[in-house]
Amino acid sequence: MSDDGVCIFIDGENLFYSEKRQGIELDYLKLKEALVAGRKLVRPYYYGTMMRERGQNRFLDLLRHAGYEVRLLQSIQYGSTRFEKGLDVMLVTDMLVLAHRDIYDVAVLVAGDRDYLYAVKALKDMGKRVEVASFDDSCSRDLGLTADRIISLTRIVPRIQLRSRKPKISGGREMLGTEAEGAVVFKAGSST
Repeated sequence: MSDDGVCIFIDGENLFYSEKRQGIELDYLKLKEALVAGRKLVRPYYYGTMMRERGQNRFLDLLRHAGYEVRLLQSIQYGSTRFEKGLDVMLVTDMLVLAHRDIYDVAVLVAGDRDYLYAVKALKDMGKRVEVASFDDSCSRDLGLTADRIISLTRIVPRIQLRSRKPKISGGREMLGTEAEGAVVFKAGSST
């Protein structure tokens, strides 16, 4: 195990849409383990937008339970469209402040936007190592060239993907569970 302290910074909106594009769901515990890769974890951060969508609170609670520091912005609405604004600024501010305080040695940025390019350069100028983790189809070429290391989420999908177990029958009820949570959820419409 390396003595390098690692902070993970996840652009939740970026990752959410990448997951949708890939047609998968990630296991955030396994993702954290894969990104730390045997080094000392300082803290994983997840940045997202409060959208008041069904299931979001449960997802955020699971992240918190898994040790993530969850940072949220209120979504902005223009007409009938809701979106995030300022998430990348919040993430970059934390990356730079924590680097300035010498809290970590390695920043793992889970995003592929070129918007992060100058923050990555600034962190490297401060003597920090920066790794960028993203799917192959969503990483800016310039960001990838600037990072000290690129982690291809595409290549490690089999290790970090959330897998649903096949339904089990127990007492006449069909039960569904996920490996990540070890949870048992009754299928809608089954008797309780």
